[in-house]
Amino acid sequence: MIRDLGNCTQEEWLARNLSYYSGDENVFNNSSTATENITFSGGGEPEADDCNTWTGGDISIIIGAAKIGAVFGTLLAGFLLDIGRRTSVGIVCGFFILGPLIMALAEGTGALIVGRLIVGLGVGASAVVSPLYMAEMSPANVRGRVILLYSVFLGLGTLVCVCV
Repeated sequence: MIRDLGNCTQEEWLARNLSYYSGDENVFNNSSTATENITFSGGGEPEADDCNTWTGGDISIIIGAAKIGAVFGTLLAGFLLDIGRRTSVGIVCGFFILGPLIMALAEGTGALIVGRLIVGLGVGASAVVSPLYMAEMSPANVRGRVILLYSVFLGLGTLVCVCV
């Protein structure tokens, strides 16, 4: 389901469609605030019909792909941990390198979906692998505090992101 970029450059298309990550509907509805500070190579803002080639279904799949990947990432973490703790952390980091790289080079929705799925695998696997690795590496007398702080700061970070 790869879409043609229409009459715009890849930079213009990405500027129009870049907020797939947060699911910001204003950008998908061609909000003028999303691109008001962007200078396009064509000498002005492109027409919405030229660059925004996503349908409502495309948006839903792109946004949901990371969540679907995260579900399977938690399952994948069990198999990764059998390989080894440190190796598992490295593989999870590989997901966080490969997924954004695919998304950055995407020329259509298909590649974005694949990139989001890979990032989702990393998110789900890291939710299991990271706390386990930290617990095993922490001294016994502070192990509970380390994992508690991990959970508290994860929640605080999410709260700050939502508020900003």
